[in-house]
Order: sequence, then structure tokens, then C-alpha cells
Amino acid sequence: MLLNLLILFVVFSDQLVKFIINKNLALHQEIVVIPGFFNINYVRNTGAAWGIFSSLTWLLGLLSALAFIAIIIFRHKIFENNIWHKVAYVLLAAGIAGNMIDRIKNGYVIDFLHFYFQNYHYPSFNIADSAICIGVVCYMIPHFLSRYQKKEKAIED
Repeated sequence: MLLNLLILFVVFSDQLVKFIINKNLALHQEIVVIPGFFNINYVRNTGAAWGIFSSLTWLLGLLSALAFIAIIIFRHKIFENNIWHKVAYVLLAAGIAGNMIDRIKNGYVIDFLHFYFQNYHYPSFNIADSAICIGVVCYMIPHFLSRYQKKEKAIED
């Protein structure tokens, strides 16, 4: 129950910030937060990461819905009962849901976090994107910890 409440909190936070961005910034407007490093900007992304598959918004929405349903239904088969996988479950489900809501409601995802250094600009992203990326890392950590512990044990033997 607590994990599902955390999912709702992350989705609500993502949608609230996107609502604020949409209501207070013009499309492509930027607010400099840290000069030369970080801006808040309003971008509409009809595709997936880095705008790929931008002409297939309906398919991305469908895949998001299927992924969200699969994560919820098969949670106990996909995620182990450890803190890393619990965090991964919350962040992956919330991130997928946040962007899925945008695709269904708007036909695009609102992105607004823009990091850059000199001529390198990382593509804008949002809270849901961050949740997905961090969730993937949290999902993989137990695997890497297990491999490290096996190597340590092999060295001891």
C-alpha cells in the first residue's frame, strides 16, 4: 500500500510541475537557473527519449500503458523483495505513468529540465524521465552488488 501511495505522490509531483510549466511559460521559453549549466525551458516532445519515434505518439502511449499494467500486475515476478527493487518499482511505475498521462492527455510529453555545458546540450527531460532512469539504476544495483560479493568471496577462497 505504501509503495502505491509513493507512486501516486511521484506522479502527482510530475504532473503538478508540468502543469505549472505549461501555464507559466511560453513554448520554448527558457529561464536561466545556473548560467552556463542549467535552464528551465518548455519543450513538447512527441517522441520518446531524445525525440526518437516522434511520429508514433499513439504507439508510445500504448506501449506506456502496457508497460505500466505489466509492472503493476507482475510486480512480484519482476521485482525482488529488497529496498533497491522497491524503489525501482515505485520510480519505474510512476515515471511511466507520468509520461503516459501526458501522451494521452496532450499528444506529447512536457519536458523542462535543460542541462548544458558550452556547446553540449543534453536533451530536455522531466521528473518522470528522471524517475525512470533512476528506477532502472536501482533495479540493476542488486545484480552488481551480487557480482561484486561473488568476486570478493572468490578472492577470499
